[in-house]
Amino acid sequence: MTTNFVLRQPKAKTSTPLSVRLTWKNHSMLFSTGVKINPSYLLENNTRNKDARISNRLENSDILNDSINGRRD
Repeated sequence: MTTNFVLRQPKAKTSTPLSVRLTWKNHSMLFSTGVKINPSYLLENNTRNKDARISNRLENSDILNDSINGRRD
């Protein structure tokens, strides 16, 4: 199974909803993460890098990365 984070509007100039696409065999499903970010902060290799999907240039990137990766304190 692979996971990929995608933006609703990848060419938007402002924040847009971030979704996760789960793909396995010939099936895929898209789920909302409840997070909105500016497209410039989503890392290109977000499928391979499981710990950092949002750039650390964003002030609260560590909190957002933990949130979308399912980690809670």
